[in-house]
Amino acid sequence: MSFAQHRVVTGSRAIASAEELRGLIDLHGAWGWTLAEFQDRAGVRFEGDTAYVTQFYWAGGEETLESVWARVQEARGGRESKGQKV
Repeated sequence: MSFAQHRVVTGSRAIASAEELRGLIDLHGAWGWTLAEFQDRAGVRFEGDTAYVTQFYWAGGEETLESVWARVQEARGGRESKGQKV
């Protein structure tokens, strides 16, 4: 991953439900991606000399973003459910 030469703006975004996560996966075409791939691809955008980096986090209760990600991907047949880490 490359970053802007002059400025990086960081932020965070809460994900509060599996349905919301499914919607983000659909929006970014992230079915079959690992959570790390999603963070790198969907969480980074460039505009001019600035990189905007968003860290996604779980705000939906006792589970973790990692466990909900795996469950949602598994329901769809993603790579993580098949033990394929890429």
